[in-house]
Amino acid sequence: MDKYELKEVRGRILKVLQNAYPDREGHLVISKFLSDVGYEITPQEVIRQMDYLAGKGYIEKQTIKDEKHGIYREMGKLTPIGYDLVTGIAPDDPAIEVTGLE
Repeated sequence: MDKYELKEVRGRILKVLQNAYPDREGHLVISKFLSDVGYEITPQEVIRQMDYLAGKGYIEKQTIKDEKHGIYREMGKLTPIGYDLVTGIAPDDPAIEVTGLE
């Protein structure tokens, strides 16, 4: 994945979380969406990008784990600053492309 595609992937993750706001969305749903719109990305890479976005303060992450039932999900939720970035209120971040993404 080149740096431009990576910027778009990060923006699209934020857009998916915007659609779920104020609720959370799981990494598997995000991964499926990204695949459906043409990105070749694994669920593990989605988790890495969610970690990146959490590190910048744009999302909160929560791990849901139930070993008895074999459930493991990384859930993401936009923070207020993440919401402001996606809606164009906060200044642009050069490592994330949100403009023009549906």
